Amino acid sequence: MADQFFNNAFVKDWMRKHDYLSLFPDDADKLEIAFRHFTDTTLERIYEKFLEIKRDFIKDTDKNALEALKLCEKYQCDYVLFGHTHESYVQLLNVENGKEKYYINTGTWRRRIVPGGYKKKQIVFGQQESIDYVIFKIDEQSNEVKGFQLWNGTSNRGGIVL
Repeated sequence: MADQFFNNAFVKDWMRKHDYLSLFPDDADKLEIAFRHFTDTTLERIYEKFLEIKRDFIKDTDKNALEALKLCEKYQCDYVLFGHTHESYVQLLNVENGKEKYYINTGTWRRRIVPGGYKKKQIVFGQQESIDYVIFKIDEQSNEVKGFQLWNGTSNRGGIVL
């Protein structure tokens, strides 16, 4: 199980970013030492416990992600795409049999009024339009989704002072 963990693409990338040549153990070394200290049986029990409490790992305040997790389980899908929140973001919901399941929120495409800096006796507001979209990479042979990209942008059309 340790080999499976360290072969995960996210873990490999994290390890690459946090592994430094040093006389003392860095964060990547500490993680590897701790992880390999456990036996596979212990790791399997930890993973089973994680699956039991996985909903606790999603922010309690994020009701959309909790609903997305329910939809993933109900419809056996890997991606749930919503919009209509003010900010776009991606939440990893679960990993089952090596397949990652995601909640993707594109935010809004409507103009928003956002607060800026403060002046004497005034609050400055500006207008912004969020331009967020998702691109799914589809395998032409199997017609399966192989990955995605969430692109974020902001357009400004001037500001107003109140």
